[in-house]
This record gives sequence, C-alpha cells and structure tokens, in this order.
Amino acid sequence: MKIYLKDLYFHFKKQQINPDLILSKWILTLFCNYIPFNDLAKIFDNFILNGWSAVIKFCLVFLDQLQKHFLKMDLNLISKFMRDNSKQLHTNFNLVLDQ
Repeated sequence: MKIYLKDLYFHFKKQQINPDLILSKWILTLFCNYIPFNDLAKIFDNFILNGWSAVIKFCLVFLDQLQKHFLKMDLNLISKFMRDNSKQLHTNFNLVLDQ
C-alpha cells in the first residue's frame, strides 16, 4: 500500500490507522463481509487460479476505488464507514474485479 497508494497510506498513518488491520480483516474473511455474494465468487475463482497475489491485488484496487472517500475522513469516520457500509460500499465491484 505504501508503494501503490502513497496518499492513502500516509493519510491512514496520520489518522493512526494501521492499514494492516483493514487489510487483514478483508483477507482473513476473503471479503465475505464486504462484498455481495455474486462478486465474491469471482474473487474466489481468481484466488483459486492465481493464489494470494490475486487477493492482494484486489485489496489495492479496492482501496484505490475508496481512496477519494477515505482521504476526506478522520479515524472515526473511516472506522464507521468500514463497520456500517460492509455490503453497501459504493464501489463498482465489477470494475475492481476486472482490473
């Protein structure tokens, strides 16, 4: 994240958010709590075909899609957003999955 999403990385650092906490929650659940089932199947397929690198790539692209929102938020809003918008994230998952 520090290499590919520098602005977001440093914003999280400023807000005292450890990106590993967000990413590990996504990775450990393989996005089950965050993505509609139909889109989740595409991630599982990609994971089976390409391994963990596919999951890491998805995390980076997903964060890139959310970056403009996160950069406007403080720690409390980011935490609330991650907690309350789990399946209703305003991101085009198909766009993310196709990248």
